[in-house]
Amino acid sequence: MSNDEQTAEAADDSGSSELGGLPITLADAANFIKSGKSFDIAAAGLAVAHGVPIPPSIVARIRIGAERIIDASFHAGTRMIERRTERADFDAKLQREIINKAARQGVKNLSAESADRIVMSYLNEHQRKYANKSAVVAEAFTSLADDTPTIDENPDSELSDDWLNLFADVAAQKSSHEMQHLMGRILAGEIRQPGCFSPLTIHALSTLTQPIAKKFERLCEAAIKMDNEVIVPALVTADIAARGIPDLDIQYVDMLHLRSYGLLASETLSSYEFKPNATSHLMYGRKRFTARLRADVTSPAVLQGVIFSQVGRELYGLVAPAEAPGFDKWFKDAFTKQGVSIEPV
Repeated sequence: MSNDEQTAEAADDSGSSELGGLPITLADAANFIKSGKSFDIAAAGLAVAHGVPIPPSIVARIRIGAERIIDASFHAGTRMIERRTERADFDAKLQREIINKAARQGVKNLSAESADRIVMSYLNEHQRKYANKSAVVAEAFTSLADDTPTIDENPDSELSDDWLNLFADVAAQKSSHEMQHLMGRILAGEIRQPGCFSPLTIHALSTLTQPIAKKFERLCEAAIKMDNEVIVPALVTADIAARGIPDLDIQYVDMLHLRSYGLLASETLSSYEFKPNATSHLMYGRKRFTARLRADVTSPAVLQGVIFSQVGRELYGLVAPAEAPGFDKWFKDAFTKQGVSIEPV
């Protein structure tokens, strides 16, 4: 084996994808940000990912989105000296503002030590928010790296400034890895297709807790995507509107909580109609089906169930719920009894 071949093999074995110290993949960029390195350096290598070109419009959205969310705080090493000067100026200005404000409010005995503590508290809070937002951006890069976009069907679409402002505010408050992972996937989805996640969903995430998120994930195990709706059929369990789904450890009170967090359109039953001569498209987990009324059925068949809200529908696409064993066969049999023919795609 030649020296060149040995060098190439060693590089392959190491799994390294850096060139000249700069990352050339989204995964590298995510690791750079997680380790606190410069975002500008990380973004510089996003045009190539292991030989797979990322559309320029996607790269532009990555840069715009990430820079807006983490405030473009660390562009390059040359900014460090400037930042030290700015930090001193900022400290002095903030202390003056605090003291002036306190004086205006009649607080005359605010000591310099108290002012220093207030300044440090503010800076610590800013650092925490920056760390949270950086973690979300890193999760978005990781999500994009796992499924690298090579085609942009809407290259003229742009990220909304208002959407990014709202998203950044919410991301700054999320310290748990699970919520950062979820928000990273939402940001990645918005970069791929601007407008796919509504401001309503981002607002819902601002109050969403981990226990509620886990209950929603369990509920998704019994949910079916039907055309543009996501529904948990009432056939799953008797009296679902009164008892919840005990088999999934979801009680009726949990349904009320999911409704209050905006994930369900209602905790009570709604209806979905199968109309004659019309084809419905169903999806359970990763399995796809078509549904049509049998030829001998002349009136619409009605399926009752709990329907997800717009927020719930948008988040359902990210959950990737576990498929309950035999559930797809069960609901096909249940639909057949109502005169609906189910065929796999």
